[in-house]
Amino acid sequence: MKNLLTWIIALIAALGLSPVTARVVDLNRTDDIVTIEMANGYQYAFEGCSDYCVGDFVSAIVWRNGTDIITDDIIVSVHYSGYSDYAGDPLN
Repeated sequence: MKNLLTWIIALIAALGLSPVTARVVDLNRTDDIVTIEMANGYQYAFEGCSDYCVGDFVSAIVWRNGTDIITDDIIVSVHYSGYSDYAGDPLN
């Protein structure tokens, strides 16, 4: 089983996919855009704010887009991971 897990992790890395955890920092309900922020400060946006709230946490799979430049990465999937109403910055 350990060899299978090692192989899967290597395959994911070879495909340029990375798992990230981020927090919802903005909702534009007019344009249906959710903005999320990773702990390092980078932000991504995706469509579909129906069930999200500012402060929600999400788990996302991000594709490197064939480059090492983080600003052109693409969100492949996003899933709700929880909520925090902590007054400080829960990611730091």
